[in-house]
Amino acid sequence: MIPSRQKPPIAFRLQALAIALVPVLTLAQTSVPVPDVSPATIDYQRDISPILKARCFECHGGTNQEGGLRLDRYDRAMLGGDNGRVIMPNNATNSELIGRIMSAEADDRMPPESGRN
Repeated sequence: MIPSRQKPPIAFRLQALAIALVPVLTLAQTSVPVPDVSPATIDYQRDISPILKARCFECHGGTNQEGGLRLDRYDRAMLGGDNGRVIMPNNATNSELIGRIMSAEADDRMPPESGRN
């Protein structure tokens, strides 16, 4: 019997998501330390969308867009939601999306505790 692989802890996976999102969504160098990844090698639908699908699409996908935010399509993700843009090109440190994923405040953090596992 082959032992099953355990998933990394959610904090690690969300941090990996934040790191993965920075180069593809900002498309430029920022003050956020990220691995040396060329944006040309990252594809939103192939690389980023599956991560967001697992954690965000239930509330911010094609069926539901809480706060007017839709993350299942790159063009819609870049538009933002009811309160404005959540992805700030060339300014990852002010990206609401990254801020919400990495927030220490439970009321601000996304996904909410009920969506983390």
